[in-house]
Amino acid sequence: MSVDAIMKLLRAEPHGYSPDMIRDDELLRVAAFIREDQHDADLFIDRATSTAKGDPGHGAPAHILE
Repeated sequence: MSVDAIMKLLRAEPHGYSPDMIRDDELLRVAAFIREDQHDADLFIDRATSTAKGDPGHGAPAHILE
């Protein structure tokens, strides 16, 4: 989906963001973020259980204060 199409969706219902609420230049940045900069959360979160995937102990040593 193009940035322009995302902007149109954000202006339309049910979102309905008007230019008074968010300027076109701001909406352009939001739409670009939606299109390009999000990560697939399913790679990190199991939606069925709402738990993080992976080994929770793997990063623990970096967060333990001695």
